[in-house]
Amino acid sequence: MMKKLRTALLAAFVLSLAGCGDRLDLENATIPLALGIDLDENGQLLMFTSSPVFMKNSQGKSLETKAKALAPRQSRAAQGAETAGLLSGKNYQVIIVGGRLLKHEGWFKLLDVLFRDPKNTTTDRMIYYPGSLEEIMDYKHPDQPILPLLLRSMVDTKSKRSETVLTTVQDLHRQVYEKGVTLAVSEIGLQEKSIVMKGTALLANNGVYKMSLNTQETGMLRILRNDEEGGISMSYRIPGAAKSGPFHTDVLSFSTTGAATRIGTSYRDGRFMFKVRITLPASLSEVLFPHHIREQPKEMEKQLSRLAQEEFDQLLERFQRKRLDPVGFGIYARAYEYKAFKEVQDRWPEAFAEAKINVEVDVKIKAIGPVR
Repeated sequence: MMKKLRTALLAAFVLSLAGCGDRLDLENATIPLALGIDLDENGQLLMFTSSPVFMKNSQGKSLETKAKALAPRQSRAAQGAETAGLLSGKNYQVIIVGGRLLKHEGWFKLLDVLFRDPKNTTTDRMIYYPGSLEEIMDYKHPDQPILPLLLRSMVDTKSKRSETVLTTVQDLHRQVYEKGVTLAVSEIGLQEKSIVMKGTALLANNGVYKMSLNTQETGMLRILRNDEEGGISMSYRIPGAAKSGPFHTDVLSFSTTGAATRIGTSYRDGRFMFKVRITLPASLSEVLFPHHIREQPKEMEKQLSRLAQEEFDQLLERFQRKRLDPVGFGIYARAYEYKAFKEVQDRWPEAFAEAKINVEVDVKIKAIGPVR
């Protein structure tokens, strides 16, 4: 019995030594949480990283690196040369792509290393910045967290309010190879030297940037996708309402939660037909003009339905002009009109641009607040 006990203790001791043999102290490691990819003025690939600093006597909370490279993996040595610790690139929280990069087709091939190495995560948030990444990679604010944590938090919280989309690297991979939908990622900007969430950037299937959506338009996209979260806020100027002085006192705002969208699909005379029916439960949050909503709620519902329908019509027309389908109408076409879709699947954006889309919006006022 004692012999077995000694053997077990010896084995535990040897295993503990093996576990400590390759120990890496946190202060000796460099763990990039943000990866930036862009081009310089000459078209040279630029790779950026942002890493938290754990060294006790360090004066900064993060360390940023920049390196010219032929490919992301090849840049690792140059980035590691600027760091005091051992570089480990498997913990990215966000991946930021710059405006120059998204003028070129097929840039997502640069993300191949993230999928090829199984140790990498694929939940990194994809973010687009329309300018040069050098403008934001050195961003530091004493009252805010470091850039990677700030951006991840912005994407996560704003997407829960349907003010942007949450597109991970894995989601982007799916969108790239899904023929019935085009690409959408979060978009940030600089405003008075502060980073702000602007909304959503829409890309063609080849990765080229096409257009942007503000926060209200992003909420409308999320409603069309049937994946809205939080209370989407919508504001409209009411025709005929009183307006005084320089103030827009003809505005009505409402929030909607639990919107329902149904999309019917058919194919006639060589084109796809989509009938979109949207129900918006509305809670009035702001009314800046004299009104009689309590006495005549149906009239206001009709007016809001018409205004919302016009805005949805305009948004879908923009999608068709740009040959973009971020909603995924192609997925409905494949599900319900497979034979017709199969013939155009390799040129779905063009077929979508020729489709006929009919939108019906029904706003139902559920609450108007306690004030008169």
